[in-house]
Amino acid sequence: MQQQFIKSAIKKSLSLRLPNVISAVYPYVETNFTLTELLGLAKDAIGFSTDNLTAKILPGNPKILGNNPPLSFYLPDGQEIIKAVYELYDVPLSASSEEENVAKMP
Repeated sequence: MQQQFIKSAIKKSLSLRLPNVISAVYPYVETNFTLTELLGLAKDAIGFSTDNLTAKILPGNPKILGNNPPLSFYLPDGQEIIKAVYELYDVPLSASSEEENVAKMP
């Protein structure tokens, strides 16, 4: 359901006139992006389709602490996240005993 919601929200936002929306809300948002950078990103979104968009669950483990009320946490697995990012960008990982995982750049 969450993934369907995100896809619907993306479709709706792409149907808007994104540059106009960005220009209108920019004065009210705190960001380190310049207005020019955001407008450039909006331009890049033209023609974007959610048809080939896939979603994955961030590697980690759920954890519940306490009972009154119980608190629910999701603890990310840093090593598995690194592996997932390198896989996403098709960059091979290498590991040795002297150093942490390092990408082998082509």
